[in-house]
Amino acid sequence: MKTKKLIELLQSEDPTGEDEVLVGNTDILCLEGKPGYWDGCKEVLVRDWNKDCYNVIGAEYSSEGSKISIRTLSIEDAVYQNPDLPVKVVDTFVEKHMQQRVDKIRKEAKDLKESLIGDFLIRTLNKIKEGWRIFEDPDTTARPQMYFSKGDEKEWFGFGFQQTVKKTGFFKSVLNEGQTIEWVFKLHD
Repeated sequence: MKTKKLIELLQSEDPTGEDEVLVGNTDILCLEGKPGYWDGCKEVLVRDWNKDCYNVIGAEYSSEGSKISIRTLSIEDAVYQNPDLPVKVVDTFVEKHMQQRVDKIRKEAKDLKESLIGDFLIRTLNKIKEGWRIFEDPDTTARPQMYFSKGDEKEWFGFGFQQTVKKTGFFKSVLNEGQTIEWVFKLHD
């Protein structure tokens, strides 16, 4: 569907612009303009807009041009990313069911996070036992910012290790000569 047609249909359905726009029942997180080939080719339905209801008269695959992808994020996925995310259940019709669902997801997310942090902690401590040290690039635009270092070797690491080092309380940062930041295990002070 072309952008102008989507806007036209949205304005027709909601002239005030105050309704929530959802994909299925899931909120829109963001819109991303991408080349047509990005993440696979476009799947476009050809429609006859003069027909009511089912108006699909063909379809095409294409990687040419550009596209706008609508990315969604469910409440469930948002809670998995942030187990402490405030979630308000407004409608008394669904209040008990949805609150129980949110509580269950929140518990699963916290259990999963603790399990993963435990796994990353063990892996981090094993690296330290092997003689690796942990450093953080002071350039805050660098991604990833943290890395293991042993001699001339560097191994950059991702989010799980960063969360383990920064959030568990088992490590402290030390500013070394040359303004490098080293993270040390507190029992190794």
